[in-house]
Amino acid sequence: MPPTAPKAARRAVPLNKLGKLKPRADVARAAQDEHEAEPVAVRKPRAKLAEKPAEKSARKSPPKARAPRAAAGRKPEGKPDGAGYYLLLIFGFIYAAATLVWHVSPLIGLLYGGASLGCFIVYAIDKRAARKSAQRTPEITLLLMGLFCGWPGAVLAQQWLRHKSSKAAFLWPFRLTVLLNMAGFVYLSSPMSFLRHF
Repeated sequence: MPPTAPKAARRAVPLNKLGKLKPRADVARAAQDEHEAEPVAVRKPRAKLAEKPAEKSARKSPPKARAPRAAAGRKPEGKPDGAGYYLLLIFGFIYAAATLVWHVSPLIGLLYGGASLGCFIVYAIDKRAARKSAQRTPEITLLLMGLFCGWPGAVLAQQWLRHKSSKAAFLWPFRLTVLLNMAGFVYLSSPMSFLRHF
């Protein structure tokens, strides 16, 4: 009696209804039909992972310092323009010429020197008060001191102390007082002055 095939082998061999082996073509077709009949597991597309945000650096960049806004009628803080030195130079020529031609008294020079020193001191006090938010000197006081022969000291204070050197609302009236003082000096020193009759 021929040995019988194992059960697993017999199951693997395809047979037709009569118990005979199927042809190879039929076996291939049947395998294809079984493969098509099996439910195919549809793979769901994986959701794309959201891109991770870039890691923040441990050191936070310091915020950019904003430039201070310039107040109305005020230039940004910086080095004075130096226009006051030109005024001093012009007045120096006028004073020298008046002294040579009209023989101006030396007392006029002492008057300008003393008034300039006092005006410089007042500017320094006002500068210190501005830093400490204390009571300020009124601008009209500074302008009047400049008008009455103290403007050379005011010019030096503006340039050296950098006080009242960028506020256009003050500089224009100040320069006007300087021109008025120069004009007054020329008139009082000239032979047309009423002082010559005394």
